[in-house]
Amino acid sequence: MPARLFALLLVIGMVGGCAPPKTTFKSGVTFDVHAIAAAPAPGANTFALPDPQQGKTLHLVNPPIVTAANVKLAQIELHGPDANPTPALRVDLDATGAAAMNAAMAVPGGTLALVLNGKVIATPKLMAPVDSSFIVQGDFPPSEWQQYLEVVK
Repeated sequence: MPARLFALLLVIGMVGGCAPPKTTFKSGVTFDVHAIAAAPAPGANTFALPDPQQGKTLHLVNPPIVTAANVKLAQIELHGPDANPTPALRVDLDATGAAAMNAAMAVPGGTLALVLNGKVIATPKLMAPVDSSFIVQGDFPPSEWQQYLEVVK
């Protein structure tokens, strides 16, 4: 996956207009949000994965903060200036995931690792406290995300 710029933003409101169908991750798709350790420690609950954006090895903390089981909604939306919106992945968490995310990242400025099917897809810097929703924004095409999503029944 080519390097891309991602940002993690607090969802402030809903996007108006025609709403796309509500979607979430397909069965069998893994999606985890991990804290990133400064350095691995012997015996610590960390594991290494490559960071495609930075070209370095990340040491992720286990267990993950949230997993796909905590995701109520994961869908593509357009965000940004009205004249030039860009596709973004919106993730809405259940109460357990929201509480875990809020507790783990109460102070903005930390960096997370978003892992999809065992690969780091983004290492966003936390711009604001995260409660129950966040947005992953970047220059990825919606078709790239659609292969992992299905309509909520």
